[in-house]
Amino acid sequence: MSEFIEVEADYRSIASRGLVHGLGVNDVEYYVQTSFNGKYAVCPYYSKWKSIMSCLQSDNRYSICDDWVYLSKFKAWMEKQDHKDKQINTVISGVAPFSFSPSNCVFVDKSISSLINRRDNVRGELPIGVSIKDGSFRVSISVDGKRKHVGMFPTLEAAASAYNDNKYNLIVDKANEQECTKTKRGLLLWAEKFKDGLID
Repeated sequence: MSEFIEVEADYRSIASRGLVHGLGVNDVEYYVQTSFNGKYAVCPYYSKWKSIMSCLQSDNRYSICDDWVYLSKFKAWMEKQDHKDKQINTVISGVAPFSFSPSNCVFVDKSISSLINRRDNVRGELPIGVSIKDGSFRVSISVDGKRKHVGMFPTLEAAASAYNDNKYNLIVDKANEQECTKTKRGLLLWAEKFKDGLID
């Protein structure tokens, strides 16, 4: 995929645009997807904004501020952020409902997104980080993309508590590495939720 270059869109093209994922308004005055000499390119602001619209459509835990319904408003915010090779995250929200807005969102490294991803859609009925082996409860945690064995526990409650304690320490360590005050504050909020057992 080639580097994206803004090309002014004609009136007919703009007028024919529908809502993106049933909500978003693409109001920018250029083509968000272009092709030159067989090379395809997508506006990075549109791509990120569209992923937010998709998230809103598929997950009712999320909401969005009125301004960001419009691509131009989101683009104006994103242009001022350190976003290269990073993911947008509602890290400041801490827990649901998550809100996509300038005050709640920040661009973070993939490692941070992975650290606070609860994986609700794949983890089943047991608490996060807990599995059953030989009649005991095994706890493991992801550290820098690798699974770390925490230990075996006789009860589900003990296993869940061990996971939360380890997760708390990991998030606090990551928070203390951050130069961005908003990211650090958001991570510490997440850490406290684990410490208090409010994330199951």
